[in-house]
Amino acid sequence: MVDFGRDRARALFEQVDATRIQRALFGYVRGQVLFSLIMGTSAGLMLFLLGSVGIFPDGKTYAIAFGAWFGFAELIPYVGPAIGAFPPIVIAALSDNPIDAVWLIIAFTILQQLEGHVVAPNVFGQALRINPILVIFALLMGGQLAGLVGAFIALPIAAILRETIVYLRRHTRFQRWDLPAEPRPPGQTTPVRCAECGVPVAADAEECPACGTALGDRDAAASAAAAAPG
Repeated sequence: MVDFGRDRARALFEQVDATRIQRALFGYVRGQVLFSLIMGTSAGLMLFLLGSVGIFPDGKTYAIAFGAWFGFAELIPYVGPAIGAFPPIVIAALSDNPIDAVWLIIAFTILQQLEGHVVAPNVFGQALRINPILVIFALLMGGQLAGLVGAFIALPIAAILRETIVYLRRHTRFQRWDLPAEPRPPGQTTPVRCAECGVPVAADAEECPACGTALGDRDAAASAAAAAPG
């Protein structure tokens, strides 16, 4: 049985707390922006370094543009990394040294692995106050259940569920199962047990009907009954 207190049950879902839900959603937006900035910067820096060593020289020239595009594409779950990597890979494939496209595919694959296993869980875990493992699990489940849309809304839903659970834990109280018995109607007597044989005896009886023992004082009989064998 759950005791919500007066008027709390009626207002529960109105109070699950609008500010908590807003804070969870704002946390997701902040996390997404930070995540895009990190991945865009990482992609731009990676292309600049590759261009500096002679792999895809255009990557060094247009590192900022490619990095900005990659960061913007990261707003799209699942397919975002592929969309972000597509322009530089195509340009490299059409250049005088198409083998650079292979190196870019390898580099972006490594970057995507770091994104999915390190960056995303930690960034969104901190922003949403959710365990990084649960972040990965939510993304996988969302994608499995509803595809691209499911992956897109998985983390906001997880954040809202977390805030709801925290609210319920702080504002609900579970009563004990061993509640006291309901009071007896007026005039109904409560039986006690005989101190000698343990047989239940009416409170107004003078002696035990089983063994004939005089009950005497009712308080003494009740105390003796508590110690009598069951």
